[in-house]
Amino acid sequence: MSPLLAISGLTAGYGGLPIIDNIGLNVAPGEIILVIGPNGAGKSTVLKSVFALTSILSGSIRFADSEIAGIATQRLVPMGIAAVPQTRNIFPSLTVSENLDIGTYAAPPRNRAEVEEKVLALFPDGHNSFYDFCIQIWSRGGEVFDGAGRPDFTSPAAHAALDFLRMLATDQDAIAPDCRSLDSVQSGSLFAEGKVALMANWFGFAAHADTAADSRVRGLVDVAPLPAGPGGRSVSLNVFWVLAIGSGSANKELAWDFLRHCATAPMDRLTTTEGAIGVRRSTWTDPEINAQMPYYHRLEWLHEHAREMPLTADLGRISHIVDDLMTAAVTTDRATADLLAEAQARVAS
Repeated sequence: MSPLLAISGLTAGYGGLPIIDNIGLNVAPGEIILVIGPNGAGKSTVLKSVFALTSILSGSIRFADSEIAGIATQRLVPMGIAAVPQTRNIFPSLTVSENLDIGTYAAPPRNRAEVEEKVLALFPDGHNSFYDFCIQIWSRGGEVFDGAGRPDFTSPAAHAALDFLRMLATDQDAIAPDCRSLDSVQSGSLFAEGKVALMANWFGFAAHADTAADSRVRGLVDVAPLPAGPGGRSVSLNVFWVLAIGSGSANKELAWDFLRHCATAPMDRLTTTEGAIGVRRSTWTDPEINAQMPYYHRLEWLHEHAREMPLTADLGRISHIVDDLMTAAVTTDRATADLLAEAQARVAS
């Protein structure tokens, strides 16, 4: 079988100065090749030469049996050749939709539409819609609860948050098909299948997509801070499942030993390798964990910038009220101000 990519006798560099000399490399269809070396060895220069981003002094680069050395980058992209830099830069002045449009510019219109339609799954599911609502308010500089833990759903930030969420929920270019029927787990499964391009505030599904044996996006996942609005800052949200001992337990000491065992560093690491989220810094900075999921160390930054819900026995009731608010927001055309005022009245009653 002929190689899909064949490099032979390649000498290239920048401004006429050679950085790599007489390089040879073959890549077969479906094959993954790692180029390993210390800083300055020329790894990036080899790849950039394929993408016509260096000065090629001599040698041959063939793709699908055609010589491509010297062909301009913009002509290589439609052929299926592209670079994905580790910095994963976007254009910060453009919207999400505009960034996607730029990223798929050379693709056929049908493929561009497929990408754009699978960006966001956003419909109430009992708790995550409450989290989304809170994050959208916080990232706009607002507060969901006052100092006494009482909800405030009528602030300007709350209005802007709900308007934004209902705009996304009605934008057919930004949501997954039939997303009203999806819960968060089903959305995460679609993400691992490569059918959803973006999930908000779901580090767990990023980890799952990089550890699940049947994931189609292993090695292609990354995480980034959530964007913030004017006057706000990027935030995350800490939500933990809690293991507890029932008051009527007949084996309290055994249960306590089990809880302590679950909290040990080895068990926290095992929890992570099995696809859940570890909560210890030793896990977040573990070299082997980060080799499998290169973004895992960012959990420490996310934790430092995370918010949490107030400790109140009324949180469950408040969550259901917000869920009703979100349901009405994405299924009716009632005014945002009326929906927020109604929710505010319910939490105060």
